[in-house]
Amino acid sequence: MPGSAIADLLRWLRWWTRAAHALVQAPRQNRETSGVDLFSASGIFVGAGLGALLRWGLGIALNPVFPTVPLGTLAANVLGGLLMGLALGLFTQFEGLSPAMRLTITTGFLGGLTTFSTFSAETVTLIMRGEYGWAGATVASHVCASLVATFAGIGLVHWLLGHPGGTT
Repeated sequence: MPGSAIADLLRWLRWWTRAAHALVQAPRQNRETSGVDLFSASGIFVGAGLGALLRWGLGIALNPVFPTVPLGTLAANVLGGLLMGLALGLFTQFEGLSPAMRLTITTGFLGGLTTFSTFSAETVTLIMRGEYGWAGATVASHVCASLVATFAGIGLVHWLLGHPGGTT
């Protein structure tokens, strides 16, 4: 049965990759204006709100599991790293995606999802409690896991699109 779940996940990921490809092939409008681009600003605003709601939900679901180190923040940062890797991989493959959509995804949604300030506050709290080992483990896990997840996201896009080992 696990093989079936993996196959379903891969089919789902391939479907979303094709959907993203179709999205960037749609005709683009030139949105360059002088001053603030309200379309981009609106996308960032909505994306940030959705990302923050997901981060909050992860905290509610995961922080009670291991109260010493809030797992919700770690999950948000690692998921954000993975999604950023997917975005970077897709952006390099589909250059037609509008700057407003890129900003909505990265600055908006992923900026709202990931949280350096909460990670910093939680780490400082551990240090102030004298829990230096947990503080070090928190720093290492957030940074290393997020970087690995970002690379994994880029690699996944290359694999799904048939560009194994390609560069972004």
